Amino acid sequence: AHPLPSVPVKPLLAQAPTPVPAAPASNPAPQPVTLATSALAPPPLVPGQLPKRVSLAAGDEVFLVGDSLMQGVAPHLANTLLKRYQIKSVNLSRQSTGLAYPGFFNWPQTVATTLQSQPNIRLMVVFLGPNDPWDMPESKGKPFLRFKSPEWETLYRKRIDMILGEARTHNVQVIWVGPPNMQKPRLSTAMAYLSGLYESQTQLYQQHYVSANGVLGYQADEFSYTLQNSQGKRVKTRVDDGIHFTTTGQKLIAEQVLSMIAFPGLTVTGH
Repeated sequence: AHPLPSVPVKPLLAQAPTPVPAAPASNPAPQPVTLATSALAPPPLVPGQLPKRVSLAAGDEVFLVGDSLMQGVAPHLANTLLKRYQIKSVNLSRQSTGLAYPGFFNWPQTVATTLQSQPNIRLMVVFLGPNDPWDMPESKGKPFLRFKSPEWETLYRKRIDMILGEARTHNVQVIWVGPPNMQKPRLSTAMAYLSGLYESQTQLYQQHYVSANGVLGYQADEFSYTLQNSQGKRVKTRVDDGIHFTTTGQKLIAEQVLSMIAFPGLTVTGH
C-alpha cells in the first residue's frame, strides 16, 4: 500500500457534521460500560518488529468497526472468514458514525462494551473517516474546536487511543484501514490528514495500518473511479458520489485486509 502524503489541510468551517449517506443499519448500539483505565494510559514503547500479519485460530472472532465505508466492506469480510475458515464476525458498522461526535454514536464506548462482553474477539478491523472532518465540541456546552486545530487533533488522537487502548487491554489485534482519496478535493485532503493520525497512533500501539489507496491504485493525491485489473481491463471501483465503493471496490479492500491475516492450522473449506 502506498503511504498517504503529508498534505496541508485548510480548516473546514462547518459547525455541524454532514453525515455521509448510506443504507440504514439495523445494528443496535451496545449498552455503555466503563472504559478500562489502562485504555487511557500511554502505550509502552517496546522495541521489536511488528509481525507482518495478524494471526487467527479456530474459535477466534473478528470485530468490524466503522461507518458506511465499512458497511460496504464488512459483508465480504464476514462471509469469506466464515466460509473459508469458520471464523465468525461481529459487525457493528453503522452509517454516519465516526469519532468526532460521540454524542451521536460513541465508538470508544461501543468498543469497550463489545470487547468486554465477547471474549472470543481476537481481531478488530476499523474503517472510518468521512464523517469526521468537522469542527467538533470538546464536551457538552463547550465551544466547538476547529477542525485540524491543535486542540481538535489532541482530542481526536485521544479517541483513537481509547479504541486502541481497549484492544490492548483485551489482547485484541487491530487492522486500521485508512480511508482512500475522495473525488472532492477538500474531503480528500481531509482524509489524508485523518489517515496520518490513524497511522501514527496505530503504529504507536504496535498494531497494523493499511491505506485503502494502494489497493485502489491511487498514487499520492490522485483519484479515479476505475482501476485497471490484471487483464488490462478498467473496472469501476467507486460509485458516482466519489466516496463509496462498488461491489468490486468493496471486495478489493476486503481481500487486502484478509491478506494481512494468517490462519495457522486452519483448513480452507470454501472459496
